[in-house]
Amino acid sequence: MTTKNRQLALQWAQLTALAAVHFLADVFPGMMHSVLPAIQAEFGLSIVLGGVLLGVFNFSSNWGQVFTGHMRAERTTPLFMYLGLMFAALICLLAVLPRQVDSFGLMLVLAVASGGGIAIIHPEALRAIHALNRISPATSTAVFMIGGILGFALGGKYCTELVAHFGGVKGLFPLAVCPILCIPIVLFLKVRLAVEPADDPDSHSRRDQGRLSFWPIMLMATLAGISTCTLVWIVPQKLAMDGFELTFGGYSVMMFSLGGGAGAFFWATAANRLGDLLCTMASILLGVFLTAGYSILISHRPAVWLLFAASFCAFGSYPLMVSIARGASGPRFGRRMALMVGGTWGIASLFPVFLAPVAKLYGARIILLWSPAGYIAACVVCLCIMLQIKATDTRVLARRQTCQ
Repeated sequence: MTTKNRQLALQWAQLTALAAVHFLADVFPGMMHSVLPAIQAEFGLSIVLGGVLLGVFNFSSNWGQVFTGHMRAERTTPLFMYLGLMFAALICLLAVLPRQVDSFGLMLVLAVASGGGIAIIHPEALRAIHALNRISPATSTAVFMIGGILGFALGGKYCTELVAHFGGVKGLFPLAVCPILCIPIVLFLKVRLAVEPADDPDSHSRRDQGRLSFWPIMLMATLAGISTCTLVWIVPQKLAMDGFELTFGGYSVMMFSLGGGAGAFFWATAANRLGDLLCTMASILLGVFLTAGYSILISHRPAVWLLFAASFCAFGSYPLMVSIARGASGPRFGRRMALMVGGTWGIASLFPVFLAPVAKLYGARIILLWSPAGYIAACVVCLCIMLQIKATDTRVLARRQTCQ
């Protein structure tokens, strides 16, 4: 085997390991959404306290990326990845807490520690992906993203199986070993991080010449994310209230995640011909109708395929929004990506906290029926962006004709 082939084989092994890291990191968010009804029942928590616990966990795992994404920019060893894998597993210590409401304070501490671990994994793993110069960026990014999507989906499904099999939250305890076992593999493969290039002092002036501002794009992504986070939270809750088994709630979360992953590839392909914004608008709009249909038919098991289709459209458009943000004017590139990946979901993840008291007073069904509202608002923002581009193009054309 030639040196080039050996390097390529090593980088594919490193990419596989990084996809596994992403998989294990995202198992825990999927688990928290699906197993939350069991946690509430076992510890005697109300739906409001359950929403707070989930909101704190999601806020820590998302906003932590914004706060830590630029740390260790000159370092090549993935220290945060190792620490993150260990801290992410701390949520499994719920299994050893006393089964009483008084444990809620300790549960919040575990949620912050685990969420923070998940947060510091992602930026360093993405930097490690960029260091794989023998594999095309499109391929390496796709493989890495699939790892996270599968982690969230299968975490949502099979963690409920563990809880059901072991008769309670203690079934999560064996899960804590998996991330720690991944660390020696990453060490053995000598995974290294790409060093971020120094910022160009003239980048601000060049960036401000772009037609699109970053902030409307982030607003669009955040509004859509609110509906997505609300759905992933309320669907298992509503199914549990309707008497469905916990595992079916996990299965529904898995279907939602897989739908978004499949949709991401479909809409990315369509955007090559039709454009990012047009496909974003079409996909979210379709998602509105499909989500509404699922909200009405949720009591029927086959309706889970409507949930898959809704996610295929609405959640599947999220990578397109990230793509649009890449060329927008505003903060520096690294900050824009941190805000799109962590900031949008950090804001959206707070809504289960706000909506939990509403669900307690008026029932989960009212939340489910209103869940497409964020998607509708995102469509309005997308339409405004498209009209802004059209108006800008018209002005530029008029100026060119005047000059001629």
